[in-house]
Parts: sequence; structure tokens; C-alpha cells
Amino acid sequence: MKHADLTTLTATFPLVQDLIALKETTWFNPATTTLAEGLPYVGLTADDVQDAHAAFSASRPIWRQPSRKPPRAAGLSNQKWLPFRQ
Repeated sequence: MKHADLTTLTATFPLVQDLIALKETTWFNPATTTLAEGLPYVGLTADDVQDAHAAFSASRPIWRQPSRKPPRAAGLSNQKWLPFRQ
């Protein structure tokens, strides 16, 4: 990015300066919409949202358990990997 572009960007969006400085940053989109307004634009249905909510709710007890180790999951996280060959 050219210096002039960066100057314009940080002047237009001052929060970018905090990001560049690697400061902890919180931003909330002021142009948020309701679920009813936004859902048609993301290619999901209300059923998709309910399915995701149900899946998250089902896994919630796992994350509430105090543990030093995350629970073992089936799949790639349990695979033994071969060393990388150069």
C-alpha cells in the first residue's frame, strides 16, 4: 500500500492506526441490520441458523468443563503426522 493511500485510510478510519500499532481493538459495525433483513443476503435460511444454534448448544457443556487439556476429538486432530520432507 502506498504511503498516500495509508494516510487517506487512517484519516478516514482512525481505528486503523490502532490496528497498525497492534493495539487491542474493539469495533462494532454501526451499519448492522436485523436478522430478518440480513439473512437473505448471506445464503442461509432460518433453519440453518437454528441448526448451528443447536450444534453449539450441544457442545457447550464440553467447553464449560475446567480442564488443562482440550477434549480429544475424532478426526484430523488425532492423526499422527509424518515429518515434512524437503
